[in-house]
Amino acid sequence: MVRYAPRFKPLAAALAALAATLLLGAFGPALSGPATLLGWEAFGLAIVAGAGFLAWHFAQLTALPAGSPAKAALPAALIPLIVFPHIGTAALLVPTTLAVALLPRERFAALPALIGALAALGAGPVAAGVAGGTMLAAAWFCRARSPAANDNPSLERMPRFWPRFWSVPVSLRYARDIPRDSGSEFGE
Repeated sequence: MVRYAPRFKPLAAALAALAATLLLGAFGPALSGPATLLGWEAFGLAIVAGAGFLAWHFAQLTALPAGSPAKAALPAALIPLIVFPHIGTAALLVPTTLAVALLPRERFAALPALIGALAALGAGPVAAGVAGGTMLAAAWFCRARSPAANDNPSLERMPRFWPRFWSVPVSLRYARDIPRDSGSEFGE
């Protein structure tokens, strides 16, 4: 079971970043959230959209090849800053730290995240909405540049998905037991 740990590191990092953002959001002066800008009806839609995006992000982390934990955690840390009303300013520490912790080739997201963090310190709901949107866009562009997942893994990589002490499932043995008779498809 230890072989599965690297695959779930990005998911664990994203969950930890979300928890840290929510925990730190309870401290410090409150940021003005988008509820006053959008109205409570549209704010409910923003919360549902944020929850849907978070679910999609977590699903992508389990489907795509494992990437860096900071790259996986950045979108999860930014969503509470946008959708929760009156979250504390200490919650800005998590996405700022994650933006700096990115790999050098992915660090283009660090500058918009830091600019967004500074803009969120400004007064008014427009500043917080623009700041959160800027940081979320940077994280999304970082995520969009990741490679596509292979949806049809070959049997050569089966030990990666199945532990060595399990046998290959019966439904996957067909590829090893195909009878080979050349020419039968042409009626020879």
